[in-house]
Amino acid sequence: RALGDRAGALLPPSAQALQRALAERLRKAPVRLNEFGCDPYGLSPEWWRRMLLPIVLLYRYYFRVETHGIEQVPAGRVLIVANHAGQLPFDGAMLGVALLLEADPPRIARPMGEYWIPNLPWLSVAAARTGALVGTPSNCGHMLENGECVMVLPAGIRGMNKLFSQR
Repeated sequence: RALGDRAGALLPPSAQALQRALAERLRKAPVRLNEFGCDPYGLSPEWWRRMLLPIVLLYRYYFRVETHGIEQVPAGRVLIVANHAGQLPFDGAMLGVALLLEADPPRIARPMGEYWIPNLPWLSVAAARTGALVGTPSNCGHMLENGECVMVLPAGIRGMNKLFSQR
């Protein structure tokens, strides 16, 4: 943690200001934490706070995401279904960042992932700490019953095989 704090001090002032703004958005997001700083599904706002800056930089400056109609996303439980295309899940990450940065109040989207993700070294921990669960109907139902914002990209692994023209 100390190393991460020292590394954060080396960031340019604009990145430090962005990091503070992200921390504030995370504080406003409705998350019920246990004594270990995680929610019942494993999400850790502290983990999000540390990992979010590079993703937000991609969101704003690389992909230049434009968000339209986010005010239509209702408060409370909601199921967001989106198209997935590409080798890496940048589309899902950008949707999740849009919900955190652009929605009022900020929302943390709970992605539903492939069954094999919890078996991957490092990625399994990252998925859990960002609130992702294996994409089963029972997991989805449980999260919705608990008022969560669930994000589903039904193409899943098949989305990796789409041609650019099919995105």
